[in-house]
Amino acid sequence: RHGRGDPRTLPNGWISSLVASEHGIWIGTDGGGVVFRNAVTGNLEAPAPLHDASDLKRVRALTRDRLGRIWIGSRDAGVAIFDARAGELRRIRHSSTEANSLSDNSVFSIAHLRNGDTLVGTARGLDRLSAATTDASRIPFPPELAAPGQALRVRALTETPDGMVWVGTDAGLGRYDPRDNRWRVYRAASNGSAGTLPDNRVQALLIDSQGRLWVGLLHGLAWLDPASETFSSYFREEAQSRSLPDGYVISLFEDRGGS
Repeated sequence: RHGRGDPRTLPNGWISSLVASEHGIWIGTDGGGVVFRNAVTGNLEAPAPLHDASDLKRVRALTRDRLGRIWIGSRDAGVAIFDARAGELRRIRHSSTEANSLSDNSVFSIAHLRNGDTLVGTARGLDRLSAATTDASRIPFPPELAAPGQALRVRALTETPDGMVWVGTDAGLGRYDPRDNRWRVYRAASNGSAGTLPDNRVQALLIDSQGRLWVGLLHGLAWLDPASETFSSYFREEAQSRSLPDGYVISLFEDRGGS
């Protein structure tokens, strides 16, 4: 827990993201930045480049790339890439004068693709960062999700084993093929039809060990049957003790240890 005035405790109690490594776990907080919990000592450590970065305190997303670097998505400072071995911190930000910069400095999600590129979901859309240069290019949305030029938050991203990318937004769910820029969009039906996405405000995504897509929503949880392309849903029901304890789903994790 966070203990006021005690530097040995969590820097903030609002945990936004967790990323495991070989030697411990990286912890992102919304208000206290990023710290590392050493698996051997159990102590919390804040590397100097991160501790001294006053604009990286409000963290929304953490990921770890194939080189072991930690990518940090912040509420208002873009993306930072921390190389723990070299002790180096690199920044990627939005600039109104640079065409290849991020679409916005408010970052919600990050996903590393199998080809080495990285997708970044921001408050204004979806960017693709080149593996070679980290230059950003905008990925246009289909009109079913957003009109041309309209800002749309991308809150969740996950890649499937066959290279497709699921994109969770405030206006629905999209399946994006990075190879040909094709989209398939899923949205809640206005009449609440069975088998459709129950809510358009997507907050979390997970591909489970059976290849099913799970979708965490502002109001409930759903999973997609790939054969029929229909959704099964779970909600909070006061009278049902075995329903969701709360309908506000912000993270998903599958225990693959056999328990």
